[in-house]
Amino acid sequence: MNRWSRTRHIAPVPAPEPDAAQKQRPGKLVIGDEEMRALLASGQARPLSRVVVSFVRHDGRWWLDATGEWLAITDPEYAARLDQWASA
Repeated sequence: MNRWSRTRHIAPVPAPEPDAAQKQRPGKLVIGDEEMRALLASGQARPLSRVVVSFVRHDGRWWLDATGEWLAITDPEYAARLDQWASA
Protein backbone atom coordinates (compact mmCIF):
# COMPACT_ATOMS: atom_id res chain seq x y z
CA MET A 1 0.00 0.00 0.00
CA ASN A 2 1.48 3.34 -0.96
CA ARG A 3 1.51 6.34 1.35
CA TRP A 4 -1.24 8.17 -0.57
CA SER A 5 -3.78 5.45 0.06
CA ARG A 6 -3.16 5.66 3.82
CA THR A 7 -3.81 9.40 4.08
CA ARG A 8 -7.12 10.76 5.21
CA HIS A 9 -9.19 12.56 2.64
CA ILE A 10 -9.68 16.23 3.35
CA ALA A 11 -12.69 18.16 2.11
CA PRO A 12 -11.82 20.89 -0.40
CA VAL A 13 -11.73 24.45 0.88
CA PRO A 14 -14.49 26.54 -0.70
CA ALA A 15 -13.50 29.64 -2.62
CA PRO A 16 -13.93 32.86 -0.65
CA GLU A 17 -17.00 34.93 -1.31
CA PRO A 18 -16.26 38.19 -3.14
CA ASP A 19 -16.39 41.21 -0.88
CA ALA A 20 -18.95 43.97 -1.35
CA ALA A 21 -16.55 46.11 -3.40
CA GLN A 22 -15.93 43.26 -5.85
CA LYS A 23 -19.68 42.65 -6.23
CA GLN A 24 -20.13 46.30 -7.21
CA ARG A 25 -17.46 46.14 -9.94
CA PRO A 26 -19.06 44.30 -12.83
CA GLY A 27 -17.53 44.42 -16.25
CA LYS A 28 -14.01 44.42 -17.46
CA LEU A 29 -11.15 46.09 -15.63
CA VAL A 30 -8.79 46.49 -18.61
CA ILE A 31 -9.37 48.20 -21.94
CA GLY A 32 -6.91 48.04 -24.81
CA ASP A 33 -5.30 51.24 -26.07
CA GLU A 34 -6.96 51.06 -29.50
CA GLU A 35 -10.40 50.61 -27.94
CA MET A 36 -9.88 53.57 -25.60
CA ARG A 37 -8.71 55.77 -28.49
CA ALA A 38 -11.91 54.87 -30.35
CA LEU A 39 -14.01 55.66 -27.26
CA LEU A 40 -12.29 59.03 -26.89
CA ALA A 41 -12.71 59.85 -30.59
CA SER A 42 -16.41 58.99 -30.48
CA GLY A 43 -17.01 61.03 -27.32
CA GLN A 44 -17.90 57.98 -25.23
CA ALA A 45 -14.91 58.69 -22.97
CA ARG A 46 -13.40 61.96 -21.75
CA PRO A 47 -10.04 62.82 -20.20
CA LEU A 48 -9.73 64.36 -16.74
CA SER A 49 -8.72 67.66 -18.38
CA ARG A 50 -7.09 68.99 -21.54
CA VAL A 51 -3.72 68.71 -19.81
CA VAL A 52 -4.21 65.51 -17.76
CA VAL A 53 -5.05 62.88 -20.33
CA SER A 54 -3.72 59.83 -18.49
CA PHE A 55 -7.01 59.55 -16.56
CA VAL A 56 -10.18 59.02 -18.59
CA ARG A 57 -13.83 58.76 -17.55
CA HIS A 58 -15.81 56.09 -19.39
CA ASP A 59 -18.90 54.05 -18.60
CA GLY A 60 -19.24 55.37 -15.06
CA ARG A 61 -15.67 54.78 -13.94
CA TRP A 62 -12.20 56.25 -14.20
CA TRP A 63 -9.42 54.59 -16.20
CA LEU A 64 -5.64 54.98 -15.92
CA ASP A 65 -3.33 54.85 -18.93
CA ALA A 66 -0.86 52.03 -18.26
CA THR A 67 1.06 52.22 -21.57
CA GLY A 68 -0.75 50.04 -24.07
CA GLU A 69 -3.79 49.36 -21.93
CA TRP A 70 -6.13 51.22 -19.62
CA LEU A 71 -6.79 49.98 -16.10
CA ALA A 72 -10.05 50.66 -14.24
CA ILE A 73 -9.75 52.65 -11.03
CA THR A 74 -11.57 50.47 -8.51
CA ASP A 75 -10.85 52.42 -5.31
CA PRO A 76 -14.02 54.45 -4.59
CA GLU A 77 -12.16 57.15 -2.63
CA TYR A 78 -9.63 57.66 -5.41
CA ALA A 79 -12.43 57.79 -7.99
CA ALA A 80 -14.22 60.41 -5.85
CA ARG A 81 -11.06 62.55 -5.81
CA LEU A 82 -10.80 62.29 -9.61
CA ASP A 83 -14.45 63.38 -9.84
CA GLN A 84 -13.65 66.41 -7.69
CA TRP A 85 -10.63 67.34 -9.80
CA ALA A 86 -12.63 66.91 -13.00
CA SER A 87 -15.33 69.29 -11.77
CA ALA A 88 -12.82 71.95 -10.64
